[in-house]
Amino acid sequence: MGFAWKEIVPGDNYTLGMTGEMSFIEFTAITHLYQPLIGPHSVSLYMTLYHEWLLHAKESSWSSHRGLMSVMGLSLKEIVQAREGLEAIGLLRTLKVEDEQGNRHYEYILQPPISASSFFGDDMLSIILLNRIGKVKYEHLRRSMVGPSLEGIVYGERNEITKSFDEVFRHISSSEIMVTPGSETEQFLHQMDSLYPVSKGDSTEPRQQLSFSHIEPDFAFLEASLPKSVQRRRLSKDQRDAIKELVFYYQLQDMQLSYFLQDPFVYSDDNELDLDRLRKLAKDWYTAQHNGQMPEVIRPTPTNQAAGVSPAPSAKPSIEDEHREALVRLSPLALLEQYQGGSKVSPADMKIVEELSRNYSLSPGVINVLLEYVMLTNNKQLPPALIYKIATHWKRLAIGSVDQALEQAKKLYQDSKTRSSSPKQDGSAKSNSNTKRNAWNNKKDELPEWVVKQMNETPKPAGELDEKQKKQALELLKALGEIE
Repeated sequence: MGFAWKEIVPGDNYTLGMTGEMSFIEFTAITHLYQPLIGPHSVSLYMTLYHEWLLHAKESSWSSHRGLMSVMGLSLKEIVQAREGLEAIGLLRTLKVEDEQGNRHYEYILQPPISASSFFGDDMLSIILLNRIGKVKYEHLRRSMVGPSLEGIVYGERNEITKSFDEVFRHISSSEIMVTPGSETEQFLHQMDSLYPVSKGDSTEPRQQLSFSHIEPDFAFLEASLPKSVQRRRLSKDQRDAIKELVFYYQLQDMQLSYFLQDPFVYSDDNELDLDRLRKLAKDWYTAQHNGQMPEVIRPTPTNQAAGVSPAPSAKPSIEDEHREALVRLSPLALLEQYQGGSKVSPADMKIVEELSRNYSLSPGVINVLLEYVMLTNNKQLPPALIYKIATHWKRLAIGSVDQALEQAKKLYQDSKTRSSSPKQDGSAKSNSNTKRNAWNNKKDELPEWVVKQMNETPKPAGELDEKQKKQALELLKALGEIE
């Protein structure tokens, strides 16, 4: 995943293909619906390739990536990153062709955007868009777009290398979008559905399913779970693609999916699986399990920007990143079990977690940060009074994400350290404060094994290259034309 100079160099050629010219409405969708999700570089690349295709629509024309770099003013790495965004969202298919002589060539097949009705009718795309642009802009777009009235042939071995959605984006549990029953956001979405309803039956285009190359539920098990009243005992391709999307977005397990498929609610009057009902059931289940939160899909980057590309799978995450991801991923009870070596959580501690979730409405990730901070500064104890005091403070501060909670934990520790260094403290207070400081500073020794497993690895000194790396560097310079 991501840019690899061995796979593509500026001198590699490409050809373009598309089914037909786009309409003004489709251009509007690209700019206003897709751009907030994939970023301006991806949209710029799409427009550049589209207009290049128009110029050579009646003839077979080859172009080089070096020329594309000159036109767009971007590096090859930035162009590949932009291309992957288009692939992931379903606007581009990419095929790499290698002939018998080993020459490399790319075919870019532009895909038209789905209609605005299909876009706003898609739970995942519409919620991500709402999160990116806010309610005011979202309402304006929805009112405007769904309100009233409104190829060259190259011979050789073809291998499709189009990036799938789950190769570019990843799922995280987030508290940025709260859709709690009765909340302002829920009322807003209901108002949008009422004022600008999405027409689901009058679209002439087929629903374009996003592709998921690493999501593969046990369909044999799921088909065996279908009720006996369902005559067709096999799931169609469209149904399988929709289920893959639900698995990725809502992090569903096969057993939970089988429960959904056994629910009479998801079937129409003629006992056919209704995908819209299945999506609604999965959405309702997820929000019930996560205190009204909807999942968020992001495109991870080293700087956490939407328009970047995620690091290569071989790159090891830092200790801090691994720790943060664990705080996001684990449930509070699972976190406590990790600190207890896998032993069962006591009823008293379970009650604390339940109180934090139900009465303080803190997200699981924020609860994890709070519990970990208290344990590491109080000799692994969980004093309820202190926990609820911090929870009340964080609730007033509207702490909703793990990053915000970690920042607050650091401030709490710094405040504690400042008080401990005050000359007015007696010896006993200093001793107690020093104990807390040592516990927090030495948390490396206190954290579970999954946080510190990389600590003892000795990194190679900066600038030191082995023979393999030197050879790769020379090959890169030759490919870029820097040396003969």
